[in-house]
Amino acid sequence: MTQVQTVYKHLLKFGKINSLEAIQRYGITRISSVIYDLRQSGIAIDSTFDDPLNPQFATYRINFQRTKQHKMSLLVEKLKGRLASVDSMAPATVAKLLTDATLEANRIINTYN
Repeated sequence: MTQVQTVYKHLLKFGKINSLEAIQRYGITRISSVIYDLRQSGIAIDSTFDDPLNPQFATYRINFQRTKQHKMSLLVEKLKGRLASVDSMAPATVAKLLTDATLEANRIINTYN
């Protein structure tokens, strides 16, 4: 499992992570780099600083609402693109596209609730 996958699963399970926890649990010394990669993949992550006078150490949390909205908007755009030529598609193909989109929407809702 990659560091990105490890931190992502940790955030889903525990809700937050900081650099000390990342080092102690997983040996990850550059948590900010992993968080950057997660953000680039579309996961909305909020940062809070443990000590406002020393903003060197952050705690990271997934913003489930923003992530869900982002993932759903990507799904809608993907579906729009696929259905652009719906006139030339067989009904079974359209039904499969809609079924797959519904399953993906349910997965997104269940993951980020």
